[in-house]
Amino acid sequence: MPLGCTTFVLISTPAQEELIKELTTQVSRLTPMMKENRTSTSLFLTREGVDEDKRIFEERLKELQGQLTQKDGVIRDKDTRIAALNEQRSSRRSHLFCHRLTIQLQWRRHKQT
Repeated sequence: MPLGCTTFVLISTPAQEELIKELTTQVSRLTPMMKENRTSTSLFLTREGVDEDKRIFEERLKELQGQLTQKDGVIRDKDTRIAALNEQRSSRRSHLFCHRLTIQLQWRRHKQT
């Protein structure tokens, strides 16, 4: 390889391949109009398509953000419940320890008499 030359390796992802396929389809639809010198119409249709795609993506984004907010609330509720259950368990263990200790002391006193 001569000095100063750079080699680029392009790695395509499924999303890129899908985009290339979609753009190729759009261009193939516009090619007949361009041959008839209807380029302004094809530009308008392309812009209209982009605007529609943008609107769809924005709607989907809002929907996903709503789902995320809802799931965050569920997680927050579950975290609160887990913390309460851990506190309850700790309290019961303390109570059980005290009860056990009381029984042991009573047993020792009983044995001594």
